[in-house]
Amino acid sequence: MARWGVCLSAARSHPRGRRAASVAIGALALALAAPAAASAAPEALAVTAMITVGSQPWGVAVNPVTGTAYVANFSSDTVSVISGRTNTVTATIDVGSDPTQVAVNPVTDTLYVTDYNAGTVSVINARTNMVTDTITVGTEPEWIAVNPVTGTVYVGNEISDTVSVISGRTNTVTATTPVGSGPQGVAVNPVTGTVYTDDNSGTTVSVISRSQHEGPIRISPALL
Repeated sequence: MARWGVCLSAARSHPRGRRAASVAIGALALALAAPAAASAAPEALAVTAMITVGSQPWGVAVNPVTGTAYVANFSSDTVSVISGRTNTVTATIDVGSDPTQVAVNPVTDTLYVTDYNAGTVSVINARTNMVTDTITVGTEPEWIAVNPVTGTVYVGNEISDTVSVISGRTNTVTATTPVGSGPQGVAVNPVTGTVYTDDNSGTTVSVISRSQHEGPIRISPALL
């Protein structure tokens, strides 16, 4: 079986200048700094590691609290767990058929993986690296997002033209919202609770409000 690699890179952060004690000094400092900032070349990124994982790695997610990375291996039906400290695979977790995307809730340290051809979402306890639940959603779920504030999970079901809403507390589907044709990418604003999904087979983005009783608003690029 062919093996694939995952590239990890990092950029050094830029130091912030100190705030001036007065408006006059601050204005002068900005004026003097502007030409230097404009002429400075962007800092180059470099590949620091090549990590062997499973076959056809598809989606990657990182827990910003623990620094652990998770990779969905489509053809291997597994998730690789990578230590952000050592850049090594520390565990391999069996999941459903053809996993595509991974979402992590850093608050609960829980992973959610879309099993594309199984029509399910695998729920993983990241502390034990064990699958704790399997949730049936729509046909060919691909992208997934989690709101770390509410714990709610959102899944774009590409063939069903729906978004499944999953309670992170009970691991049950609490709503199924019709959207545009072929939803794939899903993103959630944790502040407003608004969900956005691209209708890949059309020309719209569906916007789902916090209330699941309200139909999605579809935004056409022609209106932007």
